[in-house]
Amino acid sequence: MVDRRPSFFAFLAACAAAAALALLDVNTPDVAKLMGVVIEKENVNDGLRPVAIHYAWRHGMDVAEVVDRIVRDLQRRRPYYQEFIPKLIGLLGEIGPDARKAIPVLEAFADDRYEFARAAEAALKRIRR
Repeated sequence: MVDRRPSFFAFLAACAAAAALALLDVNTPDVAKLMGVVIEKENVNDGLRPVAIHYAWRHGMDVAEVVDRIVRDLQRRRPYYQEFIPKLIGLLGEIGPDARKAIPVLEAFADDRYEFARAAEAALKRIRR
């Protein structure tokens, strides 16, 4: 059977490459465009979303929009998304007091599983300072 979706796999490869460049903090229009696509299409690749959101925040995305996107992602809590939850929680802590809108979600995580609770408590301290 012939795979008729080569553009999809090329897109995923481009997103992965862009994520690697984003982790290195390379700021080019192509990287920014691909990270924007990952953010907009919430079902593209959950593993890239924390990287894309962090990249967008570091390169000028409105803080309120970043916090809204993180809160939405945390509220989804799909089973295969679990490993990225501490990264998103950590980003809220890094944003600090501007992430106050996320306090109710973080408080719920503070009462959750151990690894989520530690990350949420640390983020809440940084946000409430």
